[in-house]
Amino acid sequence: MKFEMDESDVKAIAAAVSQQILPQLQVLKPEGSDDPIMGVQELAEYLGMSDKWVYDQTAGNRIPFFKLGSITKFRRSVIDKWLGKFDTPAVGEPTSMKKLLQRRQPGAGCTPYLTN
Repeated sequence: MKFEMDESDVKAIAAAVSQQILPQLQVLKPEGSDDPIMGVQELAEYLGMSDKWVYDQTAGNRIPFFKLGSITKFRRSVIDKWLGKFDTPAVGEPTSMKKLLQRRQPGAGCTPYLTN
């Protein structure tokens, strides 16, 4: 059995399919976005961890991810935001060694560790 279609019908079907697929593709990478999508191996390399660690984290829903069918994917911006939750905030300005040593001098209100 042979089925024939006019070229205009094929174009109309292609346009209709494109309209259905386009919104799904935009979810993956919004227009003008430079937000890479990574696979398990890419994320493991990015984080300096093993593939197994990444799989374990996704299995326990401890890391943000999404699925494309059965394939696990990660948005870099979401991972970076997630990583930010683990930052330890600074509570003050860094101390120079000179200031640190001055504080440890006798009479400066601290007991010195080394005395001459």
